[in-house]
Parts: sequence; structure tokens; C-alpha cells
Amino acid sequence: MFAHTDEETPFGIRLAPAPGGALPTVDDAGPGFGAADPLGRGESGAGSIGLGLDIARRTAESSGGALGLGASPAGGARVTLFLAGSGPLAGS
Repeated sequence: MFAHTDEETPFGIRLAPAPGGALPTVDDAGPGFGAADPLGRGESGAGSIGLGLDIARRTAESSGGALGLGASPAGGARVTLFLAGSGPLAGS
């Protein structure tokens, strides 16, 4: 995200509890995702090879969670991960 958004672009990061896990959300006021498939590996349309969101998606899915993409209230992109609680630290 930071490599593909102008330095002065406002952004916010929020971490909230969710039933069975955690919900980190990143919003920015950048250009958003546009018409390109932001999860398509090999080309992102933003000068990258699209690995960042794929890594986030795989991380979320490996926990039993999911990745959500959308528009930020600030006009840019919103990326939300649901990270399901499992493993040795769950419930600690």
C-alpha cells in the first residue's frame, strides 16, 4: 500500500475484535482499486506484481478467515482481513 500511494495520502489502520478472531482494516484516500482485479497476480495495474494482497489473502485464509476489498469512506481503497482465532495464542 505505502509503495503505491502518494506520500501525503491520508490513511487509517484499525484493529477490532470480531467473533472468533480479529478484524484489521486499512483505509486510504488514494486512487482506490479502479477497474483492475486487485487480487490478480502478475499485474496490479499500479506498477507492482500484485503479491501484497495475495499474501494478505493467503494469510487470512490460512487462519480460517477471509480478505475483503472495497472502497474507503475517504474515497480510496479499503482492505479488511478477518483473522480467525486458532493456534496456541487463541483465547490468551
